[in-house]
Amino acid sequence: MVARRALVTLTDPAWPALLADLTPRAMRGGVYSLLEVLAALSGSAGSMAGGYLFDLDPALPFWAFIHLCAAELLVPYLLIREPERPGE
Repeated sequence: MVARRALVTLTDPAWPALLADLTPRAMRGGVYSLLEVLAALSGSAGSMAGGYLFDLDPALPFWAFIHLCAAELLVPYLLIREPERPGE
């Protein structure tokens, strides 16, 4: 948990800059809005799933969290590439 928080603290300033570089200027508002809606929906679904898992076994949400954090690190590493030119 401490390592994840340290990583998030380091990446928080970089995320908006990277998103702006990867998104064309004309689409930025829509992309930002879509990401906020998806974050809210995934947070709601995660809360419900966490409650269900906790009901099954109190340790399950924490094990799921560990695996999802590992995936959270791999997905950007595998999918995000530096653009040749920043979005215009």
